[in-house]
Amino acid sequence: SFADSSGAAEWALAERPAGGALAALLQGIEDPDPCVRGIAARLISHARSEETVTALLRELASPTGPTRAAAAVALGMSSADQAVDALIGRLKDATPEVRLSAAWALGSIGDGKAAAPLRGLLREAGPAIRLAAAQAAAAVRYLRAHWASGVR
Repeated sequence: SFADSSGAAEWALAERPAGGALAALLQGIEDPDPCVRGIAARLISHARSEETVTALLRELASPTGPTRAAAAVALGMSSADQAVDALIGRLKDATPEVRLSAAWALGSIGDGKAAAPLRGLLREAGPAIRLAAAQAAAAVRYLRAHWASGVR
């Protein structure tokens, strides 16, 4: 089944990310089907290599909103600290889906630099983005408190 093959692919990529697989998955986050983009983002996030983060940062600048959103999700899932500044920049993206995805990713990464920009999203017109920003800001506070106590 598709679920079984997706799980096997996740495991294989996490164990041995290969350049060819990364290239194919990067094509997946540009796919018009949101399910394909989501699966590709989840699979890419397991690689956690410098090459992967660099590629996702490139995709975060894509002219296509859904691709930028998928890249933001993958960066958040991979806890890519080096993506924080780029994700903060995407909190002002013209596409609401990208702003929402960037907010989620920043909450997942938990860098304190994101707290003030996330609070700025609380004035957004869209309730989904306000909720994502509030949840992400709370996650940042929670993670910072735990890391300050030596838990990471």
